[in-house]
Amino acid sequence: MRSKEMDHDVWKKLKVSEPLITSLPKHANLMSILADHRCFAEWAFLNHSQLSFVPDAKGVGWLDFHKPHSRHHYRLTRTEYWSRETAMANRLDIVDFLTNAIDQDRYAYLMLDTYCIPAYKMNYQTYHIYHDCFIHGYDLRNKTFYASDFFNVSYGQESLPFEQVKSAFYSAHPMDDPFDGFTGVQLIRVNEAETFVYDRDYCIERLKDYAESRRTNDRFRFFEETYEALFGLAACEAQIDEIERNRSQDHALTCLKALHILYDHKRIMSFGVGYLLQNGHIRSPLLLREFSEIEKAAHGARQQYMKFLMTTDEQRKRQALDAHREILLLEKNVYPRLIAELG
Repeated sequence: MRSKEMDHDVWKKLKVSEPLITSLPKHANLMSILADHRCFAEWAFLNHSQLSFVPDAKGVGWLDFHKPHSRHHYRLTRTEYWSRETAMANRLDIVDFLTNAIDQDRYAYLMLDTYCIPAYKMNYQTYHIYHDCFIHGYDLRNKTFYASDFFNVSYGQESLPFEQVKSAFYSAHPMDDPFDGFTGVQLIRVNEAETFVYDRDYCIERLKDYAESRRTNDRFRFFEETYEALFGLAACEAQIDEIERNRSQDHALTCLKALHILYDHKRIMSFGVGYLLQNGHIRSPLLLREFSEIEKAAHGARQQYMKFLMTTDEQRKRQALDAHREILLLEKNVYPRLIAELG
């Protein structure tokens, strides 16, 4: 790696903010760098108002935000991509590559074998599990990168030594999970010139997608092939039923993650309705209060499930799921009123 001490300061950190979504890093990371973009509110609200429930190969389904834009299609950024195979074939010095990228104000997304990095406490020297790590700075004095990810069970930041990142990137262990086709390195830069303009009709359609459980993916075939899934309220109902049926300790944290996604969705909706009210697109403060109460209820339900995981008290689990069934009833009432006010 070339010396930079003579070029400028020996450390650099690109700006990251507390993200609105923290349940999945692929959403959290982009949220953390786009918060200051002038079109962030419109982009965040309208791109994260829909949920999908997709069964895996074993017939077990899990929840996520509908993601035609995720991983590959970042509307408000410029993205460059190197596959893992290309990086290795060109003998890429990943440490030099990442520090140079940060010097050019580019954030870096890359797949790392968590077996090699102590910050991934649950996997270190135990499981060869690849995960997408977000690099947003470096410190040449301590030979570390500043990074964001789920290093344990929650989203946060850590300093990762250069040599550990290098070992994790070049790990010889095969990568089983393709992560939506993402295996290598993405360089991401905020595109200040790009816009995402609010459109009333589009907003109404997005809200109807959720409220009426419409197959949103059928209208995004120019991004991706259609697939079997449930959407909107039906996706939430299916996920709640899945958590209720689950008796496996192996899936316990995944169930918690699903409840975290549900909470993040309610948080996004409160944020979005606040945006609509503040900008004069709706006039009823009552709608914002109702969506805010739904957000609080979802947060409480997630906390109850965490207590269930700590105590194995089944009553805690029932309380969490009953709260979400009540939320579904509230949403079935409030979404049509929000849509009517917009119309």
